[in-house]
Amino acid sequence: MLIRLFPIIFSTLLFSAHLLRFYGYVYPALLVASLLTLFIKKKWVLQLWRAFLLLAGIVWIKITVSLLLLRIDQHKPWQRLMLIMAALILFNFLSLFSTKSKKLRLFYGELKNLPNKKPGQKKL
Repeated sequence: MLIRLFPIIFSTLLFSAHLLRFYGYVYPALLVASLLTLFIKKKWVLQLWRAFLLLAGIVWIKITVSLLLLRIDQHKPWQRLMLIMAALILFNFLSLFSTKSKKLRLFYGELKNLPNKKPGQKKL
């Protein structure tokens, strides 16, 4: 199950590194500590992480626009920054979509574990 949580964990660590750069140690430490909630098998945990990844993606987009405008205004190269930030944003949103996987949803109780019944198959 840990391999299915890797995108969420890695996205959180990347966002924590960003917070560490601008806001000191407290917020990143709280965010990293919140990864422990991934061990709670409840529906609300997955929903909480979806909300966080969505908000983090929006923040990344806002940061990207700000940095690009700054670089363009200063007549500095901006293309590499754009590629890096686009990859980061894409990974963040792919992490968000990974929370929709069937196995994660089963693990956190969003889906009921239904037996694999084929059409026309009789119940034994």
